[in-house]
Amino acid sequence: MKVLTGFGTRPEAIKLAPVLRERRSRPAPVISRVCVTAQYREVLDQGAARVVGTTGATIVASVEQRLKHEDEYRSMAHLVNPFGDKEAASRICHALLEHDR
Repeated sequence: MKVLTGFGTRPEAIKLAPVLRERRSRPAPVISRVCVTAQYREVLDQGAARVVGTTGATIVASVEQRLKHEDEYRSMAHLVNPFGDKEAASRICHALLEHDR
């Protein structure tokens, strides 16, 4: 059996770690692979999101900066949807099925 586990965010990786660890400990016939999509990288590259920190004060200051400065607000508010056309999962599954033939 072949198993591909895909994830794109840190919380997903943390939740899946015990499952992947257990799967790795099992002998064949299970072939296990991991695919990391890093889905939010495009959002950062496009400017639709920013890494600002984890403290409440830092987050509030960043939001206030966007709201007080019209040009900064506009630069983030009118971007094209960075998450695509919602068909990526279907295309990935199709490509994997074709690759396996």
